[in-house]
Amino acid sequence: MLFFYPKAGSPGCTRETEGFVGAYEALHAAGVALLGVSVDTTSSQARFAVRCQVPFPLVADHDGSVARSYDVLGLLGLARRVTFLLDADGVVREVIRSPFPRVHVRRAVARWGPQAPVGAPAPAATPDDPRAPESGP
Repeated sequence: MLFFYPKAGSPGCTRETEGFVGAYEALHAAGVALLGVSVDTTSSQARFAVRCQVPFPLVADHDGSVARSYDVLGLLGLARRVTFLLDADGVVREVIRSPFPRVHVRRAVARWGPQAPVGAPAPAATPDDPRAPESGP
């Protein structure tokens, strides 16, 4: 799972990251690897990781190249809040686009929480599925 967030240490990004920290054990037990990305500096990411006690890697995409490659680089050069749920083969199974941090955590847990068999690819979301990707930017 790859989640992009705009600014390490901001209130929304802190809530989102702390939510993923809280869900980490269940997601990790289900075989999910988490990776957080923002355009912050390495030192900002390191401070943020310590402050939030993050047990998974945070990437300092200081030049925005990773965000740009995933088409999530937004206004003012910040990454938009977008989460990519990928299966074991790296296929994107769901893209979560929401300005609300907790939506990303809830959908990731619903998709790959403890009920999911380890290593099993996530089923594709249907349009009526509440886990279906949100439309819009």
